[in-house]
Amino acid sequence: SDNFTDKIDQPLKEGYISLQSEGHPIEFRNIKIKEFD
Repeated sequence: SDNFTDKIDQPLKEGYISLQSEGHPIEFRNIKIKEFD
């Protein structure tokens, strides 16, 4: 996976999660967010 940082090169600690499809309708269910140490 990619590592994303903010404008001062610190790892992101909060924000939005966005899911998208490439032009086709899609439904998501049973999505779980796992916190990493």
